[in-house]
Amino acid sequence: MAEESEDAQKQESSGAPDPLAAQLALAASGLAPEEAREYLKRQSTVAEKQSRLLDLQIENMRDVDKYELSHLRWRRFNDQMRGALQIMLVLVGALIVLGIGALVWQAHEARGLVAEPFRTPADFAARGLDGTVLAQQLLDRLDALIDRSNAYNLR
Repeated sequence: MAEESEDAQKQESSGAPDPLAAQLALAASGLAPEEAREYLKRQSTVAEKQSRLLDLQIENMRDVDKYELSHLRWRRFNDQMRGALQIMLVLVGALIVLGIGALVWQAHEARGLVAEPFRTPADFAARGLDGTVLAQQLLDRLDALIDRSNAYNLR
């Protein structure tokens, strides 16, 4: 007797339908055998439709998974390219800042002045004052000005 109750408990826990229980339930419902067969046939049709629906849902999920995987790959590539672009922009910005800094430093350290020869009118050239001579005179006057200003320097 204890063995029979253990077998019944095993069947209930396994989730498998018990054919004897189904027959007893149909007999207790008071349905005629034809009505019972019709009911079981409809239930079988419903189960088949549910099975087809489940298959379609599984197929759809596989398609959606492929699409999502493709989309995630594209997003990862896009993120990598955006990161590379940002790094390049930072490097270009750093190069520009370094270039400007180098120009400022060179201007700070420069101790000379270069004066290109001027274009002079024809009457100046006739007197011997061409562009080179005028540029040199300008530099001489600037040097004299610097010498005078350095004379008062207390360093």
